[in-house]
Amino acid sequence: MITNPCTEVDFRGLIEESPAGVYVLVHGRFTYANPRLAEILRPEPPTVLGGCALVDFAAPHERSKLQAVIDALQDVGAGEQSVEFDALCGGHGTVRVGTHLSARRIAGTTVLHGMLQDISEKRRMALEIDQHESQIKTSLLQTIDVILGLSNIRDPYTVGHERRVGEIARAVAQHLGMSEDQQEGVCVAGYLHDVGKVGVPAEILAKPARLSKAEYLLVQEHPGKGEAILRGVDFPWPVADAVAQHHERIDGSGYPHGLAGNAICIEARIVGVVDVLESMTSHRPYRPALGLEKALQELRDGRGRLYEPVVVDACLDLVSLGHPAVKAVLGDQRLGREGPLASFPTVLTSGNHGSPAGP
Repeated sequence: MITNPCTEVDFRGLIEESPAGVYVLVHGRFTYANPRLAEILRPEPPTVLGGCALVDFAAPHERSKLQAVIDALQDVGAGEQSVEFDALCGGHGTVRVGTHLSARRIAGTTVLHGMLQDISEKRRMALEIDQHESQIKTSLLQTIDVILGLSNIRDPYTVGHERRVGEIARAVAQHLGMSEDQQEGVCVAGYLHDVGKVGVPAEILAKPARLSKAEYLLVQEHPGKGEAILRGVDFPWPVADAVAQHHERIDGSGYPHGLAGNAICIEARIVGVVDVLESMTSHRPYRPALGLEKALQELRDGRGRLYEPVVVDACLDLVSLGHPAVKAVLGDQRLGREGPLASFPTVLTSGNHGSPAGP
């Protein structure tokens, strides 16, 4: 029980000295404003706020938004809302403010009580953080470009493969309704999915014939090697997991750990399917490109057994719709048109290079 209640004078003192602007509106106009509100809004003349409308202090492009909030509370006569807007500060430019309003009816009249704060510094800091994050992201992508460049130098027969997988994987993630942040993570995982091949002898990667069992086992180590390389990188996405799991299959028949179903992260399930699609439509040292139709048939045949059904369906949809990302990556000749790859003879398409996509 409160035995020493504050007097009205005490409450008024708290409000008058509040670090936030405190005000009362009736019909959208000030009937009370504490000194701090005048310090923030800087009315002209400096002592006049009473009778002024709050929306008059909003920048022209913000007035309709603020008026809509006031009207909604005014009509109902109850509830509360918060809104941010650029406020005009007399002849001192604008300042970003945030205000919280609550409504109540007093003697049949709707009265709005509000608190308003200068959040321009908070906004400036948020913008600086966003800029810093953008710089970090740019540096990250530039580092990935360097890695891809080194990979292309070491394995020139698959130049651009990782980048193409990343771009199609991003399109698939978008088609599946994943957030922009998740799409970015899937794309990065696609860019880096074969980074572990730096630990595989170049002569094996470029061998224009069937691999021996020992050679094939070496190639199968690349997901684990890739995970080891990336595990120490603090990505905002599960890139290391996706790289480690992109050759796993949902029936447990993949490698290196025989994971199945949802034990395989969605990023890996996407990259794994796109890897098959892109690889089968690309030339390899041990075979020519197999063509888009064979690649799509492989996905259809493995749908629900090897490959995540919704990911396969998304790939089929993107190809069917002629999605710009898919067309740009696969190119016209891989979309069923005549081109240089049509002249390649039929040679080895499986064996110790694993699935039709290769290891």
